Amino acid sequence: MISCDQDGKHYLLLNQGSFSLWRFSGPQAEFHSEGRVEKSDVDWQIYTHYSGHQSFTKGLLLVDQSAGHFRRALEMTSQDCVWRTRTEGNDWEVLKEPQLLSAAVGTGFNITSHNHVRGEKLGIRLYMNTKDGHREVAVLSLSCRPSHNLDLAIQMRRPEDVKFVQGELRAARKARKTSMLQMTDDEFEQRKSWKALGGSEAASLYLEATDEPTGSNFVSTCGEAQKADAAKICAKHLGENMQNQTGNAHSMIFLDDCVFDVCMGAGEVAAELAAELLASTKELM
Repeated sequence: MISCDQDGKHYLLLNQGSFSLWRFSGPQAEFHSEGRVEKSDVDWQIYTHYSGHQSFTKGLLLVDQSAGHFRRALEMTSQDCVWRTRTEGNDWEVLKEPQLLSAAVGTGFNITSHNHVRGEKLGIRLYMNTKDGHREVAVLSLSCRPSHNLDLAIQMRRPEDVKFVQGELRAARKARKTSMLQMTDDEFEQRKSWKALGGSEAASLYLEATDEPTGSNFVSTCGEAQKADAAKICAKHLGENMQNQTGNAHSMIFLDDCVFDVCMGAGEVAAELAAELLASTKELM
């Protein structure tokens, strides 16, 4: 899938493969250990896997490597749209309900529930402990369609934390401030296998099966007539969540992205996922 920013002029072209979508590192978490206060460097990484000539998002992997050590991994693929998790030395297990997953180094993920037309979904709140107490850093919300693809959004809680972010989303943010018409994401491509990044062997096999043999990119054209048709499709699905949202930048980004994705060939499913994701982000805010 190709994502575009809110002005519709700058695009991030996504290739097929695994990429670093978002990395948060630099701040220190504080925690108590043997009666004293300890500090650890926070390091979260989110990887995505894009497959096919339209670069649909097929896999999502969140890895906590705070304090320079693997702590926990969370994974979802579009094969079944189910969250799975594991810690070092343990097998993967399915997350079926909301729960708090904490690490001994003062970081963790709060798995939360939100509902929409297609049933309950689990979002993730990323947090760290500080000298001032528990602090939520970001919220990850998503929509997923089994055997199709998934879509996601990351909302930072504090603007000042953006300086600690790297990855494709950081690059997309920078693109909005330049005169570039387009940019590629080659610098964020991961040469390691999905399993080597921290994912499961089962997910690795699934993602390999969804990839197209050629690995080629495909960018179609989108004229005014096609844009108008795409806008009607997006309005049909986003309509309820867009009501009374005129001028709301958060909602308008979803509308613009939806029109772009549908117009570029992602189909009506892209509009359905955009509507689900918009609803999810509002519930998790």
